[in-house]
Parts: sequence; structure tokens; C-alpha cells
Amino acid sequence: MLTVDDCTGEILCRHNHHCEKNLRVNNEIEELQDMVAAKNFQEATECGAAMESILEVVFKKNKISMNPLEQGDCAHLQGFIGDFFGTREIWAFKLHKVSSKADEVDRVFEVSALYSSVYSQ
Repeated sequence: MLTVDDCTGEILCRHNHHCEKNLRVNNEIEELQDMVAAKNFQEATECGAAMESILEVVFKKNKISMNPLEQGDCAHLQGFIGDFFGTREIWAFKLHKVSSKADEVDRVFEVSALYSSVYSQ
């Protein structure tokens, strides 16, 4: 669970099980990094060669960032807003860190275009 601030207030954000599956992929990466750190190169190379191409596809498809979110990071979040016992929550199905300021500015323009063309109707 995360608390997200969209400049209109804070809202609780929950991930669905699909995102939890992605977290398991991140745990596998950490295990691989631990093998390399322990200088168990033979086992790490065997596991890594098989996982590298698969993880690349998974990360690109689901827009998963290798770096976890920290306080103050800008993130792109997609999901559904709902009420749960009187509290507004976002059930997220996509969450990724915005890597550059240019992407952040592009998103601002995209959202303003959505507001004027779709949400206003």
C-alpha cells in the first residue's frame, strides 16, 4: 500500500495480485544479485542467462521499474478509484516511476488534453 498525493490531497493506493506477481519477479532479481555478490558466478550465470531475456520482456510489458519508489518520486499510476468503508482508494493495475522530467511534462499535457476532450463531456 502507498499513499499517493496528486496535489488535490492524499489517497490510499492498493495494488492488485498482478502487481504482487511482479514483486515476486523483483525478489528473484535480488536473489540473483545475492548470488553474484557471494561470488557464486557459475550458478548465477546459469540462472541469469535464462532469466535475463524473460525479465526484459516482463519489465517492458508491465512497465516495472528496477528502482523502488521513494518519497517525493513522481510516478505514473493507472487504476480504479473506489470507496472502501468511506475512504477513497485507488486500486492500481499499473504503477511505474517516471524516469525523466520530459516524461513528467508530457504526462501533464496528456492529462490536460484528456480533461478538455473527454472528462468535460
